[in-house]
Amino acid sequence: EEEYALEGVLVVDGQDYPVRGTRSVEEEGNESESETELRVDLGGRTMLVEQESESEGREQEQEYVYSVYRNGKLTEKTVIEYESEDGELELLLEITKDEKTETLTFRDVSENGERILQAKGTFNGERVQFRVYIRQGKYHYVFQDGSSSDFDRLEDDDDDREHGHRYD
Repeated sequence: EEEYALEGVLVVDGQDYPVRGTRSVEEEGNESESETELRVDLGGRTMLVEQESESEGREQEQEYVYSVYRNGKLTEKTVIEYESEDGELELLLEITKDEKTETLTFRDVSENGERILQAKGTFNGERVQFRVYIRQGKYHYVFQDGSSSDFDRLEDDDDDREHGHRYD
């Protein structure tokens, strides 16, 4: 097992933010675990970034938690969980803000020999369900009511505004 102390500066739009944290890594045979925790002082707010990762053979799990505190009180929290086992993928996205929680779970499934993402969850207090197909470089969304939408699949989205893309 290895333990590390981390200290540095996060630079966002030319602004410096102090960062402190810890990291631990443990490996044994075909198993490995790691945990990282960072605290970022955002000047009046604090962001806690937590990352955990476990792998054993063909099974892999990762979790990322981003929590923002103001005056010691949690104001926003985002949880992203990723699990892959024997070629099957499951993702969970959970966002809590203003005491409301939105969730989406994505599962990698096969439909007529085509791999798709099946999504279920709650959004704006309503149950949502849709499927995502990746076809000819585009994302094709099919919603519960039968409606659909297409979006370009970005290979490099470093600066979406520069390429004319807009996300709401």
